[in-house]
Amino acid sequence: MNMSRILRSSLALGVAGFLGLLTYSAVHAVNYAEEAAYSRDLRRVQAATAELNERVLKARSALMVQYDPLVHALHDLRDLHERLKHVPDFLGADAALEMRAQLEESETQLRQKDELVESFKSQNSVLQNSLHYFPVLANSMIDRARAHPTGAEVANRIQALIGAIMLFDTAADSESTSRVLSAQLDLSTAMRAAHDLQLDRELELILSHSRIILERKPVTDGLVHQI
Repeated sequence: MNMSRILRSSLALGVAGFLGLLTYSAVHAVNYAEEAAYSRDLRRVQAATAELNERVLKARSALMVQYDPLVHALHDLRDLHERLKHVPDFLGADAALEMRAQLEESETQLRQKDELVESFKSQNSVLQNSLHYFPVLANSMIDRARAHPTGAEVANRIQALIGAIMLFDTAADSESTSRVLSAQLDLSTAMRAAHDLQLDRELELILSHSRIILERKPVTDGLVHQI
């Protein structure tokens, strides 16, 4: 009789333990679908950031004329951060705390990146406009100057400025900057000759675009680096 009670008690304890284990497993089990979705969003942050950086470089190189892809990439990053704020319970308290701290830091960087992109769009638009029109106007003026018997000097100085700007656009260092400034000064002293050729207005436009390039390129490249 005592043995029967012991067996029944042991069986009851075993069943209770098994049910307790099932309950614990059900409560603390990892939701693998949730884990996969969260991990995918974490990886997507890196991918979306790389996409944004690539699009910024394309815009700087005039390989992308619209800024909509930049806006879309930033929008994707903001959406990802909003979803990642819902940290899964299975990570545990300590891991969740660390994850939220990293997300907060990432959001701060994203806000800074957003501001930098806006500044880049403004600066790059002006720069690309001058990079486009400067050679068009300069080469047109060279052709018109050379059509006059006395226009060779003006044409040569414009050609020197074109070469200096091309070098500066490739590598904006102190040497290329000095070459642009020197070519601008030489061309400015030809204003009277350009007036005689009825090209003084065009000369002013060329110099204006060259000054914009000289000013905006370092700023734009600096923004690209920061982004």
